[in-house]
Amino acid sequence: MRLLSDSLAKIKDPKVFVGAGKIVLTLWLAALIAEVAIFVLAPNEIMGWGEKLALRPDPAFGWRLIESKTTRLRWQGYDYLVTSNSLGFPGPEYPAHKPHTVYRIMTVGSGFTSAEGVDTDQAWPRVLERILNQRGTGRTVEVLNFAVTGFGPSQYAAVVAEYAPIYQPDVIIVALIPNDLKKIMTPISTRAGGIGFDLPSPNGLFSILTCQHLLHSMRNRARKFVYEYIRHRPSPHAYYSFGQIWALEKGQDDFFDKSHAALEGRLTTTKSVAGEIGSRLVLMLVPASIQVCSPRHLMYLSKEFSLDDSNRFDLDQPQQRMAESAAKIGIEHVDLRMVFDQDPDPCPYHPDNLHWTVVGHRQVAEFIADWVMVSIGSETSN
Repeated sequence: MRLLSDSLAKIKDPKVFVGAGKIVLTLWLAALIAEVAIFVLAPNEIMGWGEKLALRPDPAFGWRLIESKTTRLRWQGYDYLVTSNSLGFPGPEYPAHKPHTVYRIMTVGSGFTSAEGVDTDQAWPRVLERILNQRGTGRTVEVLNFAVTGFGPSQYAAVVAEYAPIYQPDVIIVALIPNDLKKIMTPISTRAGGIGFDLPSPNGLFSILTCQHLLHSMRNRARKFVYEYIRHRPSPHAYYSFGQIWALEKGQDDFFDKSHAALEGRLTTTKSVAGEIGSRLVLMLVPASIQVCSPRHLMYLSKEFSLDDSNRFDLDQPQQRMAESAAKIGIEHVDLRMVFDQDPDPCPYHPDNLHWTVVGHRQVAEFIADWVMVSIGSETSN
């Protein structure tokens, strides 16, 4: 009893509280220093999507860019400027009336086209426009970019239905990625909820003082260690988001049948709109990073990860299924795997994220430019 009494007396001693408070304050200050260092040097994707600061909710499409604004975004290896027009889409805005001397291209897609990870001016639609006008096609080329990060097939169809009749493009290019096969099975409202519009800013005082970047880094490192060295597989974020590896897994026939049925419905609607205004519709099939680059280039995958198990992986699966859907509906398609060398150096995908680098955007733009030159030439000859 006396020992217990002495212990209680010590707890009540103000010096104990002061000492404990100093320890807690010292630990918090140390964590805060680490938090600020991470925020300055390598900020994380916290409090929702990394693109959240450039987006706003939208009743028609779920979300779009904040109109007429330039936003600097830094997260998960990215540091880039997003510049929007008055419609809430990336890049410059063109008048609705299209002179006969103008050849107009409308691009629709997600972060690979909007484009995430590089300045808006370096996205492949902007580079494509510059290349074609430098080459000289006999007509002024305008590329209207209606892609927004995170969009999926339902939004692609809605955007084309809303804006293609207004801007009358000669060609509509819809960029599909493997993850679109999951997006189409999830309601837009559900995906919009993940953006984090109701959460604090990742750059705000609350995030910094509560050490959110530090905590996220610690969780990521722990998760990566557990999955790579104990479970011997990529982390869920690498598997489902950054690497889109799930789309290469065999044994998903039931899911793919359902998702492609939904995709074909959206593409049929898009084809109908394009046909009504006389536009040429083309699907651009974007490969996952792991279909182009080896794990040694991708920091979210261990160097030991391999797709060599043919019983488990089908490296052609997403593009093959999308191409079958396109053929079924009668839509042209281009497989961008032919653009990139196998295991190129440098890798055209960001090493610590999902999308193309400036090099990747340039390669895609040059490839599409060659295709457009042939297309314009055939139209002129006819």
